[in-house]
Amino acid sequence: METKPIQSVTKDITRACLIEKVLPAIRAKWLASDSNNPIFLQQDNARAHIGKNGLEFIEASRQDGFDIRLCLQTSNSLDLNVDELVEAVERSFDEMKVKQLNHVFLTLQSCMIEVMKDSGGNNYKVMYITILLS
Repeated sequence: METKPIQSVTKDITRACLIEKVLPAIRAKWLASDSNNPIFLQQDNARAHIGKNGLEFIEASRQDGFDIRLCLQTSNSLDLNVDELVEAVERSFDEMKVKQLNHVFLTLQSCMIEVMKDSGGNNYKVMYITILLS
């Protein structure tokens, strides 16, 4: 593998990387039997990221029967702020019992899934996984 320095990342570079590297890697590792289910790639709103409706990406993402979609994270999404999450995890680790922590992470996982379903937004109800929490 050869790496080369880039002066700055642009939309064209991001698009090329997604189409030439990320999409083929997903296709190579994804179970063929599950390829008809949508796969969501979430990106933040950095200027160099491409729009979710770019024809070149959409065409490449539909190859081989796959349904790979881009979605954008809402700016300053409180649910996915990494620094706040790390602080909360550290506090919780010290204060909570293991079973309680497991409940928290299962709820966080369900929230992240709902954020992706909402195309990066935060217009969803928290889904509690009651079967796993008992």
